[in-house]
Amino acid sequence: MCGGGRLVVSGHRGEAERLAALAPKEVMVSIEPTARSTWENVERSLPYLVDAERIAIASDRFHRRRATRYLQELDSEIASG
Repeated sequence: MCGGGRLVVSGHRGEAERLAALAPKEVMVSIEPTARSTWENVERSLPYLVDAERIAIASDRFHRRRATRYLQELDSEIASG
């Protein structure tokens, strides 16, 4: 993440916390620890994304496509950036 920004990690049963621990120390990290599905990952991360200039979804190809589609369904304004 060049020039700042925020990393939002989402997942339950410690997944979000494990991902957050991998982030470089200088990166601002927000943890959403309750999502149990790709839909919930996107839905529950939306409050952290409201003011984002750019959004990147880091996941495998299958879940990245699914999450992108869910983001467009949940909030097309944020998705179009």
